Amino acid sequence: MPLQYIKVIFVVLVLGAALNSTTGQGIEPLVVKGKLETTADAPLLTKWNSFARISASDVGVQPAGLWGPSPTYQSADWPIEQRLMNIDGDAGTLAYRWDGNVAGAGFLKYDVTNLAHFLPDHRRAAVIGVGGGRDML
Repeated sequence: MPLQYIKVIFVVLVLGAALNSTTGQGIEPLVVKGKLETTADAPLLTKWNSFARISASDVGVQPAGLWGPSPTYQSADWPIEQRLMNIDGDAGTLAYRWDGNVAGAGFLKYDVTNLAHFLPDHRRAAVIGVGGGRDML
């Protein structure tokens, strides 16, 4: 390999290392799923497991986010503290603060994704991939 290619590769590696050092976490992705991640987007918590990076960001208290809200849903009636959970910088779900009071999760009856739970004689369900926990609520 000619010396000029080695120099170019060296410069690219040094620049990449310098940019990566600004993350505060050491070696960390700077571009994820085609989007640049900046320190301004820093989540409350980031954890890695053997195959994914999970992060949680504060969304604050706002109307509950629903995937397919009913036309009768009044979002102003359901303010709730939320966190956005994100997998690998792209796949996301909301996690709602829940105090154990079933009435506090009443907004879920207005989301079409929960229709199966309101069918007559519905007693049990298998939840695969609980995400932020809304299916469990």
